Amino acid sequence: LLQVITPLREGRPVGWRSLGVELESLTLASARNRGLPDPAAQRLEQRDGSRRTVFSVVRRTAGSAAADLLQEGDLLVTIDGEPAIDLDEIERAAQAEKVRVAIVRGGEALEIDIETLPLDGRGTDRCVIWAGALLQAPHHAAAAQRNVDPQGVYVSWFYYGSPANRFGLRGTRRIVAVDGLPTPDLDAFLATVKDLPDRGSVRLRTVHLDGKTEVITLKLDLQFWPTIELRLDDGGWVRIPHLAPAVGTESRDGQFPERRLRTRAASSRSAMGWISANRPALMPS
Repeated sequence: LLQVITPLREGRPVGWRSLGVELESLTLASARNRGLPDPAAQRLEQRDGSRRTVFSVVRRTAGSAAADLLQEGDLLVTIDGEPAIDLDEIERAAQAEKVRVAIVRGGEALEIDIETLPLDGRGTDRCVIWAGALLQAPHHAAAAQRNVDPQGVYVSWFYYGSPANRFGLRGTRRIVAVDGLPTPDLDAFLATVKDLPDRGSVRLRTVHLDGKTEVITLKLDLQFWPTIELRLDDGGWVRIPHLAPAVGTESRDGQFPERRLRTRAASSRSAMGWISANRPALMPS
């Protein structure tokens, strides 16, 4: 707890490291049935004969070193030479940048050096609203719980009535390419879409949570659904508008893009006000 409370009191971000796996506890009898050798079982019993627990890997975090080095079903015997019989002790050991784990895989004993996964504790600190979809980097929970690859742009939500809603860009998908160009992160995505014209069509290659790939064609409406970036800094969230390609030049109607957006919004409010004021007259008799 002090590792979390101390930086919070000092105004620093909470730093944490993870082994990059989800573990389940097994009885020694179950572990023996899965191939745990007797010498390893006896060593665990000698450390704490009353606990008689062995941990097995049930899920790996996508993008972590453990995802490449460990497998589901591996039995964790020791971590940095100490018996791995307590989750708190495993978490404390995982705060090092690298750990050596002894495992049993298919009855074979192995020792593997694993770089732990750093977690900053900030959560989401940057997102982009584009075509009415809320985009961000794939967050840790998706990688840990659903093995979602950290590559691509994650769709967290979409606004009803937006192009994302109308053309089927749903939440929990990742955009991995725009018009055939890879978009491994938000910066690459913004660089790819910045020159797309209003009312233009764009092809998005998306990946579902289950790994299924789907190509979506979406028609932009940058006047009513402009691109807006949100960043979290020390003072709170900052709004950064990304204007249409004609930034600094006049459009066909002789207005600058930002002025046209304000005019269109004001016209919409005026129209709604007029409809509200004249609603009884508009009702059929």
